[in-house]
Amino acid sequence: ASCLRFDVDEAFITGDILKIRMLLPTYPISFLTFCSEVNEVVPLSDGRYEVYITYLGLNTDVKDRITGYLFKRQRESIRNEKG
Repeated sequence: ASCLRFDVDEAFITGDILKIRMLLPTYPISFLTFCSEVNEVVPLSDGRYEVYITYLGLNTDVKDRITGYLFKRQRESIRNEKG
């Protein structure tokens, strides 16, 4: 995973640098902290904003944990659709 999308109440500006603190609901729980850059901000109809970020200087351990979690969620989603 090299980028991330999420919805927020506050508008950011493209190029803003954010410090992200993320909790992955895994066992054991993973708390991650990393820096990112805002690539795109899209206003939504409900007054919120969709924000696209790119990771900055993400170390291998954090990247592996994020990627592993996303793959696990995708597998669960596919299983639920099939079954």
